[in-house]
Amino acid sequence: MTIRNTPAVVRVPNFVAASHPESYYYSLLIQYKPYRNEAELLGEFNSARDAFLANEESLRQTNAYLEIYRERDRQLENAFAQVHAFQILEHAEPMELDHEEEVPYLPMNEDQFLQAKQSMNAGQKEILH
Repeated sequence: MTIRNTPAVVRVPNFVAASHPESYYYSLLIQYKPYRNEAELLGEFNSARDAFLANEESLRQTNAYLEIYRERDRQLENAFAQVHAFQILEHAEPMELDHEEEVPYLPMNEDQFLQAKQSMNAGQKEILH
């Protein structure tokens, strides 16, 4: 491991499995399999696909471990989004409406009502009852 003096972003080329299968599986191995020397990636296998499939269980375990961090990242992003939304609301100027908007009356039959009721989310159903 080398300590960098300047920040860097890891970039990975995007390969399509159908047109470049060997490059595709090799790029997955580089991204998800820990290694010290690039020669370790293929091990005793002749192709990147075979090495990738042979490492499936360990890659799945690593991915499950990383999912904890992804969830924390999502929570952090949601917290930032809420803070920014509240800031916008705090500084928003009240809107003055010159006239009331007329809401059209659209009657619906019983079947349409039941279909609309079934498509409601839990919060909407709770309000209805």
